[in-house]
Amino acid sequence: MCEYGRGGKSHMSDSDHSNLHLLTLLGSLCGGVRAGTANLYRKIESPLAWRDTTSQQPVDLRESLAILWSRKWLVLFAAILCTGVALGISYSRSEIYSSRARVLVEPLQLTPDSAPAEPNLQTESELIRSTSVASLVASELGLDEPPASLLAGLSVQPVPDSEVIEVGYSASSPERAARLANGFAQAYITYQQEQVLERILGAQESIRDRIDNVERQLTTVNAEIDDASKRGDEDERSVFQGERASLLARLGILQQELEDLQPDRAIALGGGRIIQPAGESLHPSSPNHRNDAIFGLLIGLITGIGAAFLRHRLDDRLRSRGDFETAIGAPVLAAIPHFKVARKDRASAIPLIADPYGAASESYRSLRINVEALAHRSGFKSLLISSAGAGEGKTTTAVNLAVGLAQIGARTVLLSADLRRPAIESFFNIPAEGQGLSQWLTNSGALSIENLTWGPSVANLLVIPSGPLVANPAELLSSVRMTKLIGALEENFDFVIVDSAPILPVADATVLASRIPQALLVMDSRRADRDTEQNAVRELAQVGCDVTGIVVNGIARPGTGYHPYKQPGYGYQPSLNGGNGVASGDKLRLLRGRAGAR
Repeated sequence: MCEYGRGGKSHMSDSDHSNLHLLTLLGSLCGGVRAGTANLYRKIESPLAWRDTTSQQPVDLRESLAILWSRKWLVLFAAILCTGVALGISYSRSEIYSSRARVLVEPLQLTPDSAPAEPNLQTESELIRSTSVASLVASELGLDEPPASLLAGLSVQPVPDSEVIEVGYSASSPERAARLANGFAQAYITYQQEQVLERILGAQESIRDRIDNVERQLTTVNAEIDDASKRGDEDERSVFQGERASLLARLGILQQELEDLQPDRAIALGGGRIIQPAGESLHPSSPNHRNDAIFGLLIGLITGIGAAFLRHRLDDRLRSRGDFETAIGAPVLAAIPHFKVARKDRASAIPLIADPYGAASESYRSLRINVEALAHRSGFKSLLISSAGAGEGKTTTAVNLAVGLAQIGARTVLLSADLRRPAIESFFNIPAEGQGLSQWLTNSGALSIENLTWGPSVANLLVIPSGPLVANPAELLSSVRMTKLIGALEENFDFVIVDSAPILPVADATVLASRIPQALLVMDSRRADRDTEQNAVRELAQVGCDVTGIVVNGIARPGTGYHPYKQPGYGYQPSLNGGNGVASGDKLRLLRGRAGAR
């Protein structure tokens, strides 16, 4: 066995030196080195400068609207559901009628000369809500109902900046509502008058007692005056006459007070009056179907918007450029729009050839330019192309990147290192069971590197197919011969593009990543999620491979948010029974023959 270093120094057998000599010749035949590339790169300053600003800036209105638009069906569903529920509840409720009476609160005066006290409307409102007034209502209206139950439909509201109280009542019929509203208004006035009457009667009783007392004193004084007259004592008689005059004056005052305390006169001086009696309502006040529908709609919108933002917050999927770059810690080198691939013509899977002026071609050219800039800055030649899972477009990305590099004159070799489900062969019409990488790694026979390469009708591009399927792909890829092959390719080509198996299902990609320190992570915008992609990045980082950049496939159109299109995937299951997992009908028709000898 031989040991091969990245610096180009090796200890090899004679057969190995012969094979590498042939590989060097093939590399020199692929084309010359591009002129002026170094000068061009000297003029480029920070070609891939990028910053993650999404985590530093607050969510703006446009981003919020974009989140709501992406969840519009959830918001619409919540709005319709809540509106429907509100209307259902509204129509299931019994109709309620309301009537209102207005009472002008007037302070009661016991006498015409007494000053009236300013009414406290809050106190008067509580008085109307009392069970005492409710009992009076039941008595006056002849209702056989507990007073507490009558209070259930009562509403009392002082009118601002006035001495008016609005007494309302709600009931199942307009007649009952009007009757009870007027009943409570009149009962309040009656209650006030009864309270005044009770006070008047009490005051009258007190004055009569005082009058009786004065009359008894007056009888006594008159007797004393008669006795003094009989005895001829004028001085004593004069004293008692003065006392009698005083008692007579007091008696006159008390009699006047008693005259003023007349119940009918006091009641006429105040107590309140109904200024607007309650009438029967023609339409029910409740339920209000329109208001209930509006309320349900508002609740639905609030719930839907909250659910949309919550789901967005909890959603682990990557949607925007900032999401991808923040999650992976690498720039998005290209966002590839969805393009149709004919089932029986894989030429359409290479837009740089099939549709050189299309949007997908421009995106792949952007990828090529960014990879060139990174390679010039970092000095790498080998680039591992992989994805977290199967069906994300890694092989299509590897093929188009290799074709793009070759089209600008870079000597490029495309290595099909997916030994479980190889697909590069279908792009270039290479026989599935032909010689390839797996035979080289197993060292079957005297196979040379020259016999591995295929030259499609793309100048400056060579393809090394995967070869027949094997039972131990990971072990072969971890062999010293694989390390030696990569080193030899780097010495003789400008770029070595390596298509590997997906990272998470099998260990093949991490084995290659331990030998190729730079990787390009390909993602499908439809199903990329944070945890999966970060697990893939960790797998690569554990073997010392850095993710140089990200390629996002299947976006709606270039320059917008990454809204996915449906793309056909494939089940990633290795099969040793036949074929390489690629249907024979999917062979590329555009690239018919091989340009290089086997």
